[in-house]
Amino acid sequence: SYGALRQIDGVYQINTPLDLCSFAEIVNSGEKDANAVLNADLDMTEFQSDFVPIGTNKFHFSGKFNGQGHTISNLNITGKDYVGFFGVAGSGAEIQNLNLDASCSVSGNNYVGGLVGYALTGNVKIKQCGTAATVTATGKGAAGFVGFVRLIANVYVQESYNLGMIQAGSLASAIVAYSKGKSYISDCYNAGKVAGASQGVEFANSDNVLELQNCYDVYSSQVEKVTPVDVMSGALCFLLNTGIGGNIWRQNIDNGRTPDKHPVVKASSGIGYYKWEIYAIRGGKRGTIQFSEFDILDEMGEEYPDLNIYNGTESDISYEDWFNAGDNNIYTKYCGTFHGYAYFLYDAQEEAIPYGYRIYTANDTRSNPTRNPCTWKLYGSNTYTEAPDDGCWELIDEQTNNYTIQAVNYTPFDFFLTVKDDETSVESLKSYKSQKSHETYDLTGRRVKSQIKGGIYIVNGKKVVVR
Repeated sequence: SYGALRQIDGVYQINTPLDLCSFAEIVNSGEKDANAVLNADLDMTEFQSDFVPIGTNKFHFSGKFNGQGHTISNLNITGKDYVGFFGVAGSGAEIQNLNLDASCSVSGNNYVGGLVGYALTGNVKIKQCGTAATVTATGKGAAGFVGFVRLIANVYVQESYNLGMIQAGSLASAIVAYSKGKSYISDCYNAGKVAGASQGVEFANSDNVLELQNCYDVYSSQVEKVTPVDVMSGALCFLLNTGIGGNIWRQNIDNGRTPDKHPVVKASSGIGYYKWEIYAIRGGKRGTIQFSEFDILDEMGEEYPDLNIYNGTESDISYEDWFNAGDNNIYTKYCGTFHGYAYFLYDAQEEAIPYGYRIYTANDTRSNPTRNPCTWKLYGSNTYTEAPDDGCWELIDEQTNNYTIQAVNYTPFDFFLTVKDDETSVESLKSYKSQKSHETYDLTGRRVKSQIKGGIYIVNGKKVVVR
């Protein structure tokens, strides 16, 4: 037994590789309708022998699993027949917002699926998932998502993609290897090679109802065929969004962010809670700390309006305590004796997608610049907790000896988050005054020729905030 797993409102909270192993044990021991959320990316390197596929023939998984956009890495699953991240899934199973990266693999004898080995009964739904895992069946039946669909089962795969290599002796397909039941696949694409498929069913294979809507494949003509250039250039992303009649898919191409090599599903949920931990001020690790406000920024550099503070390090000045650090009033402040650590917890009142954050100086920072924070870490979580040391917090950004915050009063200083090679980094942004000699682009990559309004722009290849 791996131990108890914490629940919030009846939903298991998966924060560590050990938690994932524990959840598998919970389901496989009989709680087949258990629900769970994944609160962090997981590296399973040290837990290869501890993890077993979730769901068995006796206790098939029939709960809801929300990966919240997180990624599983370095997980190699092996077995005999009906092997997958979820071994056996049944009526009511819903798997969404989960990713397996290219360091993962799933292998077995017959009917192997990257996400689900065996769809046993009822409705099994997969939505907004992505896999780059290598899937191998030494016998028959391998696919990126589902290995086998039973006659009395219905499988729905929506807004998902496969990039991984699929290989089997026969019955290999990108999405569903073999279905005797009904399969409904919509708004999906495949850019992974498939070896061992029958001609014409390289995308999905079924002896029953098979509905394919707005689907694309680099290697098969079973659905609309696209090229590798289409995948990388944004053309496929455009086709997917046009076909769905919405804006589900996104792909950074030339908008100043790290380019995406393929379309990805837009984040359907952001981060609800934030923790800001301060470890040093300009004056060192001892002294007096102060600032007036902290805010999370959206894509246009605007503050999320409902961000509220709900806990923090108590100040020895009662009227300048932590509640001032998030009251949406720059004329109040947090100020107190600093002993090398202070924390502040914020509730966004929604799952906000953070593109940056803003720190305001206080009323007398000009004469007391040594009070400015200079070393800190920013964390996020979708689990409410009043404890700064809770395991649910995931690192978003960290700064060490950053002296961007200047000796000026009531002034905001912005820090913009960008993703680089699956890690989060930050650039400090200073106020920008328009210069005609500089080319300016918005965050979609379009050149701005008219007068620039407030927001975040790309100017001469660098991100700036325009006020």
